[in-house]
Amino acid sequence: MLRHNRCNVNGKYRCMIIGSCDLLDRMKTTNPDTSLPDSWREPTPDGATLAMGDFPSVLLVGTGTLIQRHVTKPVLETLHLSVPEWRLLAFLHENGRSVAGEIASRTWMDKAQISRVLEALVERGLVSREADPQHRQRQLVALTAKGRRLHAQAFEATRKLQSELLLALSASERKGLFGALTKLRALAEAAGAP
Repeated sequence: MLRHNRCNVNGKYRCMIIGSCDLLDRMKTTNPDTSLPDSWREPTPDGATLAMGDFPSVLLVGTGTLIQRHVTKPVLETLHLSVPEWRLLAFLHENGRSVAGEIASRTWMDKAQISRVLEALVERGLVSREADPQHRQRQLVALTAKGRRLHAQAFEATRKLQSELLLALSASERKGLFGALTKLRALAEAAGAP
C-alpha cells in the first residue's frame, strides 16, 4: 500500500485506516445513481408519494452518519478522540471559554452527553472547568494548551478529508448542495422558533 506525506496523521497513515491514501480517488470510482426519484420529481403536499427512505431528513442524517463513521471517525481514532469529543473541542476552539450549560443549544448535542464528554476531556487535561465567579452554579469550560494542540492536529486532518468530499462534487453540485442545505436549515430553524 502506498503511503504519502499528505496522508500522515499524528505519525500514522490514513491509508492504513481507510484503505486508500486518497479518498478522492476512491470517490471518483463510485458511481451512485443520482437520478431524481419520482417522489422528489413531483412531491405532493400530503407527502403521499414519499417512502421513508425518500425523506430529506433521513437522507441527510444517513449521509452525515456515514461520513462520520467511515471518513471522520477513523482519523479521530488515531488521535484517541471520539466524534462527540471532537465536536466539543471544535466548539470551544471557535467560541472560547463557554458556559457549560449553554453548549447544548449550540452544538445539537444533549446535556447528558455533553456532561459525559466534558468529564472525559477534563480528565485527559484537554479542557479546564471552573466555577463562574459571577454565577456560582454555572461552570465555565475552555481548552487547555494540550487541548488546543490536539484540536489543531484533528482540525488539519478532518479539514483535508472534508475538502476531498467537496472536491468529489462538481462546482454546480457544490453550489446546489450548499444552497439546498442552507435553505433546509433555515426552514428547520424557523419551525423551531417560538
